[in-house]
Amino acid sequence: MPFEAVDNLGPSLMFDYLVNTDTWTCSEGIRALYGVAEGQPVKTAHMLARIVAEDRDTIFGMFQRTLQTPGPFSCEFRICDPRGTIHHVVLAGESRAAPGQVERVQGFMVDITNSVRQGAAEAVEASAEHRAVIEQAKGAIMATFGMNEAAAFAVLQRFSQNHNIKLRDLAARVVSDGVCGSEDDVTRIRQMFSGTPA
Repeated sequence: MPFEAVDNLGPSLMFDYLVNTDTWTCSEGIRALYGVAEGQPVKTAHMLARIVAEDRDTIFGMFQRTLQTPGPFSCEFRICDPRGTIHHVVLAGESRAAPGQVERVQGFMVDITNSVRQGAAEAVEASAEHRAVIEQAKGAIMATFGMNEAAAFAVLQRFSQNHNIKLRDLAARVVSDGVCGSEDDVTRIRQMFSGTPA
């Protein structure tokens, strides 16, 4: 499956997979994480090889299900980057179907290595006065993408850090957009976190 680079999207880790052409487009951040040079085509085997062996079969199975059933999805797994560093990541996205079959899979990845393991509890405590809206936003992301609480918080926290938006303001935006799992809501939250149109 050839990969094509997209414009530099800063810290974003975004991807777009077109099923009928078997073509992946991914941000510079994903290319760096997987050790793929700009313009270098990559086979799926290369991508799978970067996933930690204990997670590989699970992720491949999830990908196969995503190609069969349209809708939002998420998963958490580990990648070994070219320097040998293990990264804990959350992948979230949506598979879209034309009548009868999935034709496109779009989404984003968040490196939660430090966020979940070290900072999540402290950040929630520091945001005690804003806890209700943060909890609501976590719940919306959990419901939309089917991810666990820690992963949903890590997505919020990383997006907040990468875009210099206060966590409470980001949470309020997620809640005010009414994200609750409908197809339109899934599209809105994907756009919010990826910065791209549907």
